[in-house]
Amino acid sequence: MDSLSEDLLQDRVAQCFGEFLIASSLALSKARDSQTETTKLKEELTLQAKTFSKRETTMYQELASLRQSEKEVKRLLF
Repeated sequence: MDSLSEDLLQDRVAQCFGEFLIASSLALSKARDSQTETTKLKEELTLQAKTFSKRETTMYQELASLRQSEKEVKRLLF
């Protein structure tokens, strides 16, 4: 292989390696963005679950209060 062909080959290898580095960097950036989005969604779902749990607890407390009131009304009526 002559010197010119070797230089062209080295240039092409360097260019391909540079393209690989750019593509790798973009892929890592997208992966980080995806991880960030996943974390945000997980936090949002956790918050919604806590809110639901609080609402559920409140509803059970209200139901217990209504049942107690119902018992008192029945006791007073009968």
